[in-house]
Amino acid sequence: MASCRSFTCILLVALVLFCQGTQGTDPATCVFPFIYGGKSYKACTTEASHLPWCATTSNYDRDRAFKYCTEEAHGGNAGGQPCFFPFVYQGRVFHTCTTEESHGAQPWCATTASYDADKRWSYCPDTMLGGNSEEPCMFPFTYKGKKYLACTMDDEKRPWCATTNNYDVDPKWRYCGTAAVGGNSDSSPCVFPFLYKGKTYHSCTAVDDERGRPWCATTPNYDKDHRWRFCLSKAYGGNSNGQRCTFPFVYQNQLFYSCTNAGDKWGHFWCATTHNYNRHKQWSYCPDTILGGNAAGESCAFPFIYNKQMRHTCIRDGESSEKLWCSTTRNYDTDKRWTYCSTSDYDRPDHSKPCVFPFIYKNFKFYTCTNMEEAKGKFWCSNTDNYDRDHQWSYCPA
Repeated sequence: MASCRSFTCILLVALVLFCQGTQGTDPATCVFPFIYGGKSYKACTTEASHLPWCATTSNYDRDRAFKYCTEEAHGGNAGGQPCFFPFVYQGRVFHTCTTEESHGAQPWCATTASYDADKRWSYCPDTMLGGNSEEPCMFPFTYKGKKYLACTMDDEKRPWCATTNNYDVDPKWRYCGTAAVGGNSDSSPCVFPFLYKGKTYHSCTAVDDERGRPWCATTPNYDKDHRWRFCLSKAYGGNSNGQRCTFPFVYQNQLFYSCTNAGDKWGHFWCATTHNYNRHKQWSYCPDTILGGNAAGESCAFPFIYNKQMRHTCIRDGESSEKLWCSTTRNYDTDKRWTYCSTSDYDRPDHSKPCVFPFIYKNFKFYTCTNMEEAKGKFWCSNTDNYDRDHQWSYCPA
């Protein structure tokens, strides 16, 4: 058999072996940093390949051992649900993936805020790994004499942050890997309402995002704290592997038409994935894009008075985004307390097809819904992994 010495040739051989099947074995793990072509790499790279890859020993030049990098969470008992940061494990708070007590020494993460409580986990994406610190991001931090209030992509292809207040003095850093694929607050929950440029927002917004992606602040005041992340358009985590919310649902003998944070000691919003949580105990974290209002977590009060009329169901009146909402008291005209109502992906005609994430639109990869170039500002998604090719889309759940 002819020798195979070039990196491209080795990649092809590895792909053939992979396709022949390696079921039942744990894949090798990335080793950072590693040497390739005499250069040190501290994260997955696309050098000499159109796919990200890493060495599985500290020296590729010597050992010729490598793997393609996974770009999404995978495996575990959560079925590859996205990582949730920070999470609690054995009473400690983790802001990054860990190999403690890991299967096959692979880095893993919890998919809910507390592994101790929920025991849900996935293997981490290889592309999230790298850096030289497992500490949380430190904001603001100084890099090359400049102050940063959020993660930056300077000198890197992925967002990163310093884990001390001065990278120039103490070069400790890590990648900003988040469930929402962006932002600087890991998977911290959205906070509504929040203040941004002096204006109050009661739900996710796409203002000032060049690609029209919804985002939220993770503290009540973005102007002061500069903490944010992109909003998720799908349910995630929980003990139901991110199954869609079911509304209304019964929890502790109360009927809920929207997400709630009742009973969650961290204040995160969740929903039942069956009509009766008391009986089935199945739940997920709510999509951020269906949260909002000034009484988030409170249930609808039916019937309620709005504009001097009695309303017996959720309504869209007065809501520019056309989302369904309800009053959480019997008289909205008096109390002005409200929250968004929620529907599943398939309950309305314009949701006949499910969203596919990530999808390609104008050569960008989207991990969440967007209102880019939508005349009314409504959020939409592709129904295939490539809108540019297939032009299949639907509006996202309200």
